[in-house]
Amino acid sequence: MITAHRILLTLTLCLFLCVLAEGASVTVTASGTGVYWIGDGILLGGTNTGNTTTYLFLTGPDLPENGVKLDDVTVPVADGQGSTFVQAGVGPDNTWRYTWDTSAVRQVAGVDHSTYTIYAVSAPRDRAHVSKAAFGTTSVVVKRDFVTVTLSADSVARGDSLTISGTLHDFPDNISVWLFAEGYRSFARPAGGAGDGSFANVVTGSETLNMTAGWCSVIIQHPGKDGEPDVVPINETWIRDAAGSEIDLGVLSREVAVGTLIQAIRTSQSDAYAWSYFRVVEPLTDPRATPALIPTDTDGVPGPGETATLSVTATGANVVSVTAALSAIGGSAAAVMSDTGDGIWTVSTAAIVPSPFVDGAYQPVLLPVKATGADGISNTSVSIPLTVVKNGDANQDNRVTLYDAVYTARHVLGIESYPMTESVGMVAGGDALSLADAAYLARHVLGIPGYEVLH
Repeated sequence: MITAHRILLTLTLCLFLCVLAEGASVTVTASGTGVYWIGDGILLGGTNTGNTTTYLFLTGPDLPENGVKLDDVTVPVADGQGSTFVQAGVGPDNTWRYTWDTSAVRQVAGVDHSTYTIYAVSAPRDRAHVSKAAFGTTSVVVKRDFVTVTLSADSVARGDSLTISGTLHDFPDNISVWLFAEGYRSFARPAGGAGDGSFANVVTGSETLNMTAGWCSVIIQHPGKDGEPDVVPINETWIRDAAGSEIDLGVLSREVAVGTLIQAIRTSQSDAYAWSYFRVVEPLTDPRATPALIPTDTDGVPGPGETATLSVTATGANVVSVTAALSAIGGSAAAVMSDTGDGIWTVSTAAIVPSPFVDGAYQPVLLPVKATGADGISNTSVSIPLTVVKNGDANQDNRVTLYDAVYTARHVLGIESYPMTESVGMVAGGDALSLADAAYLARHVLGIPGYEVLH
């Protein structure tokens, strides 16, 4: 039962607190520059003339609006309940101190260069009621220990290697690489720090050969300020998170396993991470053109020696289509190649655009190949080289002149030092190179009617 005595006592206490708070002040400052890495300790201090205890709480991104306990951001402060606040004792000289471990905000998802406000209050009042007490504030910026990741290629053929590299804020000798590919996983392998804020790690050809064509996720784990990772592997499939919980990633799909690991790192006390991925594709080998050199088709009817068969070996039952880009020689942007068996894909082509002429010679044109699997993932790692010479340019000097007619005649007659690709000189429309081609070419160069087109 509420007695008159208890009511009087309560009113007296409230009056005492009001008198105590009147004219009281609280200040707070933070040591350092105002910008800190997660895990740094910040010395907070100030004055409090309104009480023998200073109550501390925190506000900021992704936190409850009225604040959280400074040393445990999972605990919202409750107005009037001192146990939900961090408490710092006030000395006889009205000063107080408290060292805040910024690792506390590690539990805030997405913390990265975030600004937080620290409240110091003369009574346990939350943000909504802080004006009813003396208080001071200071703001700090807390940054996550960072790590970046760069891949040497966006895709890698099975059996080829790939380099993972990057930069980090600290502890270059204690960075871990996690790989999650279809049919292959590698947990917490040492990244190979260079001691200069960088690292590099090679995914070897023997490793990619064990991967199934598809995506491979790369997670780089930074141990944070304390230098010790909070998320660690137990064996080839299990991990232990910062809370000590053991999780079997082996029973999870690649995508779910990656998400589970990232979530464990994000909610740890000190770890940071970077994430990337690359494609694993079936290898393309033996790109070739037969013959390797052809003349331009100048009459629209490819004659003998004016076509080349382009071929490439695309192994793996997963490959469903292969195309070659022939735009550089005047052909289709995606000429469809046919599977002739044993993984060999081919297409025949003529050319109407000659190769670039550089340093006194025709240079091979590289015709990109694109092999696509049933999963839609494509391999564009190889190109087929093909050299295209101007039709009639017997001595291959990038000009068609009377000398080419003479050169052709001397070659046909077997005179030494006049080698040539005979298909380049077959301009009269016959099935084999002869003196008739030399005569036809001379008449063409001289502009004689009836010889306007080289065949």
